[in-house]
Amino acid sequence: MKVRGPWLRSVVVLGMMLVSAMGVGCDSGGGEDKDNKPGAPVAISGESTLRVIVSDDITNVYFDGDYLGTVAPGETRDYDVPTGTHKVKFTNAEKDNQKPGSLTIDFMKDTIHPVTVRWKEEDNSIF
Repeated sequence: MKVRGPWLRSVVVLGMMLVSAMGVGCDSGGGEDKDNKPGAPVAISGESTLRVIVSDDITNVYFDGDYLGTVAPGETRDYDVPTGTHKVKFTNAEKDNQKPGSLTIDFMKDTIHPVTVRWKEEDNSIF
């Protein structure tokens, strides 16, 4: 693009710098911050289903490092996920001394993969 005149050229360059700076500062959400608290849930989809069943404490659910949401005690929540091998992680949303639990699951097409989450009272780990 050919820009004429120093004033117009400065405006174009400034605009390009602002767009670049905005891209660097954007957070896509879905991750965890430094305090291990979930960010905004991400929306994923796929041809398989992760079914999370929680028996006691409120549980945060992560899929390949992206925060999917929380599941309350006594609830069952289904997430549509892509097929293939993926890591699913769970953290206890109610206790600070949490020990996250994780599984590697091979998600198959048109299949429901149930996971029941229970937290141990002794050391707040998952089993």
